[in-house]
Amino acid sequence: MDQLISVLDFLKSQGVRLGMITNGTVKVQEEKIHHLGIRSYFHTIVISEEVGMKKPDPEIYRIALQRLHTLPSETWYVGDHPRNDIVGASRSGLQAIWCSRDRERWDDTLEAKPYKTIHKLEELISIYTHHHEQQE
Repeated sequence: MDQLISVLDFLKSQGVRLGMITNGTVKVQEEKIHHLGIRSYFHTIVISEEVGMKKPDPEIYRIALQRLHTLPSETWYVGDHPRNDIVGASRSGLQAIWCSRDRERWDDTLEAKPYKTIHKLEELISIYTHHHEQQE
């Protein structure tokens, strides 16, 4: 994602606690994270092989929430996979934001719907800004 670093920089500058949940092996996922140079942005990274379960298992989201010390209702989860990311996070009580990557529309046959839909990661900045303006 072209905007990954700029979005992570913005969120970090705002004091947002960031976590990552990823399906895969520790070796492969750690290599990807290292290659992207993004480890320092995250307070926790949960890799499915490490914890013995995969998204959309609700327990993997609970592990991340515990490590972040946040409540599901106060937490946004951003992902691009409708079932693993959005349905899984929604079932776990998180506010799931679907990064559609220009897919046409949401599959209404899925049991959960996203809290918000974005097409590009940089849209998170305006969602975050708008959310905090409403809080004040």
